[in-house]
Amino acid sequence: MEDILERVGCPSVPLIKCQRPTIGEGETNALIHKLQNEPIFRGVWTLADDGCPVAILHALDEKNFRAARTRMTGVLAWNWNIRFGRLLSFALVMPGERSPRIFVPDDCALARAVSERGRIAFAVSHGKQLSPFYLADFTKHPEHPDMLEAFRSVLRFDDDESFLFRDDELAFWLLMHKPNTHWNADLPPQDAMRARWAYNYESVIKTLDIGLRDVRARSLLNDAYANADARSNAPVVMPFFDEVMRAIISPSTKTWMSSTWLVP
Repeated sequence: MEDILERVGCPSVPLIKCQRPTIGEGETNALIHKLQNEPIFRGVWTLADDGCPVAILHALDEKNFRAARTRMTGVLAWNWNIRFGRLLSFALVMPGERSPRIFVPDDCALARAVSERGRIAFAVSHGKQLSPFYLADFTKHPEHPDMLEAFRSVLRFDDDESFLFRDDELAFWLLMHKPNTHWNADLPPQDAMRARWAYNYESVIKTLDIGLRDVRARSLLNDAYANADARSNAPVVMPFFDEVMRAIISPSTKTWMSSTWLVP
């Protein structure tokens, strides 16, 4: 993977205006309606009748939408290895403008379809308006004929076992919160609030993990109860206490510090 990415850089391909994909007018309208209820960088997608993946992304504002109608020139793809999950992103390139983006789980049907077919059609929406469609064909890069292989290579992370647990929704919002990114400043207030919530939730998980490691370090694993009364009373006020303690005691339960996904 490293060799091909060193040679071609971030997987990318020019965008070329194309005919509307073979999806019905009703389905297109339904996608636009659904998009209006999605976060700014979630996007919506479907598969056309011929199997080609189709994605509709949010324009960031009216000016951004007008640029998308006339001068989308390329798309950049990347796989973000985030605590609790991995997200595939597509960023639409428009000279002099911010990029509409879509982030999806890297193992979803959209990612698989692009990997298998080598192409994807994009449009950008603002309100009920829809831009022309643009085709990204990773099999026809003018300089790198193996660009599809580069795209496939970023999907080939095999470290699922390093996640404390996988939650793609949480991973999405943590990525939105990530400072010093190209998209963080474009989050509307509601999305920024959700991203902050994910960051706070991550902090709670970290605190729980510190407690888990402390219990193990002090060798407090033989009995979770101080005495017989505690053993009788704890299940009354905490019905799942035994299950939680079994998870803590189990050698297979991962701790935060032992998980390789701490590496940025």
